[in-house]
Parts: sequence; C-alpha cells; structure tokens
Amino acid sequence: MRTTHAPGRGHVPNVVRLALAHRNLTVLLVAIVTMELVRGIEEIALLPLFLTEVRGEGTGLAGLTITAYLAADVAVRTPAGWLADRFGRKRMLLLGLVLSLVPLPFMLWTRHTGLLLLLNAVLGVGAGTAWPAVYAAVADTYGAGRRGLIMGILNTVMLGGLASGPIVGNVLVDRLGFTATFLVCMGLMAGAIVFVAAWMQETHGGGTWAHSWEATWRGIGLLWRGELLVLALIAVSMTLGLTTILPVLNLFGLHVLGLTLTQLALLMVVPAGVAAVALVVLGHAADRYGRKPLLVVGMAAMAVPFLLSPISTNPLVVMAGATVAGLGYAAAVPAWNALMMDRVTAQSNHHGLLFGGVAAVQGLGLTFGPTLGGVLWQYVGPYAPLMAVGIIFTAGFVLSTFTRDTLNAPSPRR
Repeated sequence: MRTTHAPGRGHVPNVVRLALAHRNLTVLLVAIVTMELVRGIEEIALLPLFLTEVRGEGTGLAGLTITAYLAADVAVRTPAGWLADRFGRKRMLLLGLVLSLVPLPFMLWTRHTGLLLLLNAVLGVGAGTAWPAVYAAVADTYGAGRRGLIMGILNTVMLGGLASGPIVGNVLVDRLGFTATFLVCMGLMAGAIVFVAAWMQETHGGGTWAHSWEATWRGIGLLWRGELLVLALIAVSMTLGLTTILPVLNLFGLHVLGLTLTQLALLMVVPAGVAAVALVVLGHAADRYGRKPLLVVGMAAMAVPFLLSPISTNPLVVMAGATVAGLGYAAAVPAWNALMMDRVTAQSNHHGLLFGGVAAVQGLGLTFGPTLGGVLWQYVGPYAPLMAVGIIFTAGFVLSTFTRDTLNAPSPRR
C-alpha cells in the first residue's frame, strides 16, 4: 500500500519510530547497512591486505579486483531492475544478498588469480542486483511526500555502513586474522538473508506489462530523453566528482597539508558527522519545500569549496570547506533521489528497469573517477584533482537548474 502522508509540522520525524512503524523500511535498512558494511570490510580493508600479505600478489591485482567488482556492479543494474519488475523486489534483493555471500568461502581458499577476480566480480553482481530492487521497493511504497526523508535515511545508513567497513575490517584482521574476518562477513550476509526472507513484504509481484518486450523497450527509451536523462547526467557528475577525490585524499593531506594520517582522519570527523545528520534533516526539507531548490543549492555548495581549494592550506579552513561540501552533498543527494523517483513513477510502471538504468549510468562515475584522480595528481599536480572535482560539480549545478520540481511544497506552518 502506498503511503502519501504529508510532511510533519516543521520538526524532523522520529527516525526510529518511522522505521519500526514501516516494516519494509526496517528490512531495507538492515539489508543496506549489512551490504555496505561487508563491502567496506571486503573491498577496502580485507582484500588488498589479503592479496599482498597472504598471497604475495602485487598491489596492481588488488586494484584490479576492485575494478572487477565495480564493472560487474554497473553492468547488471539495468537487467536486474527489469527482473525486479518481472519477478518482484523481494526475490531480486534476496538474490543480490545470496550472490554477495556465495563467493566468500571460495575466495578464502582459491589459489587461482583469474578465479579470484571472477569471484569478486560475482560480489559486484550481487550489489548491482540488490540496489534496483531497493529503489523500486521505496518507490512502490512511499508517495512524493515522504521520498526525500526516506532516501535521506537510506543514504545515511548506506554511508555509515560503508564508512564503518574499513574500520571494522582493520580491527578484525588485526585481532582475529584473515580467515576469521572472512567468516564474520559470511555470518553478517547470512543473517541479512534470513532477515529479509522472513520479514520483507513484496511490494510488486510483476504484471503483464513487465513481460512485454515492446513495453520494456519503451521504458528503456525513457532513459535517453527528457528530464530522466538530465537527472542521470547529474548523478554522473556527483559520483564522478566524489570518486575522483578519493584516491588522492590521503596524498593531499600528507604532502600538501602536512598532516599525519591520524590528523587527517580527525580533521574529517566534523564534516562527515555533519553530513550524516544533515542527510535526514535536508531529506525532510526536500519533502517540505521542494526538490529543485535543495538540489541546486546542494550542487553549488559541493562545487565552491573545491574551486576555492588553492586559497588556503590551513587545516581549519580546509575543514570548514569540507563541511560546506558535506552539507551540499546532504542537500543534493536526497533531493536528487526523490526527484528521480517522482519522475520514474510518473512516466512508467517499469520502476525497477528505470532505476536500474539510472543506477548503471550513475555507476560510470564510480568506475572512472579513481583513475581520473590518480592521473591528474601524477601528471598535472596536487591541486588538479580538486579543481577537476569543482568543475564536475559545477556542471552538475548547471544541469540541476534545468530540472523542474515535482513537489508542490506546502506553505510552512508557524
């Protein structure tokens, strides 16, 4: 059943109460935090060390395994979305979780490099299969008056799980060793599978339209015209910009700011914490005041600190700029998600297919960003990746001005 409750009276709804009152939301939150936590453990903390320290492989192979994961993730998102339309959201989410579990014991024991790459690619297939089902389930369940808030909550949980993964993974490897860390990942994924199977309610069982190839091609065609295309390009700008800075962030802190890794981590605590809290607050604001204003302001706030980065290397100034960029991210992402969901549900019944297609385009930034950042650092200079990120976010800001709001925001009640 779709809920279309209006936003609250100016206060942020109690997130815990909301999750407990909405069974599927609780299930999705558990599935997302588990997937992202395990992903952070595996791809960032566990595999690079496992390959170099245990297997004696070079760092190049560690990078290649991550590329295999991301490429597989992006490749399956559109067909996985179509399958979610045909066979239901719950089945595809469960399939994604199962595919995120099955390769793990084989990765622990295999000695063949090619097989290891293939198994990590299967993990990417699992992630790419699960996410379109998650988006489609949210669109099926929540009307326009709640989507910004719900996506703010989901993004907060996703980022929390992914950010916690490397920390948890490092502690597990240090205290328990590689084999035990693999076993912990298996246990977490198995628990999520049981929880989703037992508690999730199907939101869409498919229909005759999902079996029609003509309707399917019409749905795919919607991705390449109108505002869905603009929204997809905005998504590329966000993911490309964010992943361009990731591989050079530590290098910038060490060689330009003159900080230690611990000092850099402490410097980023405030921006990360502010962004995490603001995702929920500004997601609710997107429901109350409209999507476009939050998207436009958010993209601008993301761009400006990077464009101004050469002005100062004072750590406090850098922290202030990172906080502004984090607030921009927290404003833009839930607004973009809600805007995209509003457009998809208004244009087609192929929710899974279209969300999968948009997510696949979004994934292009995830795939090429790290390479772009590394190349710019090496061949142009340390400020080149930051300026490139500012330009990319500026392009997203320009594109966001061409969107049309999908929510008639109620007047604020005093």
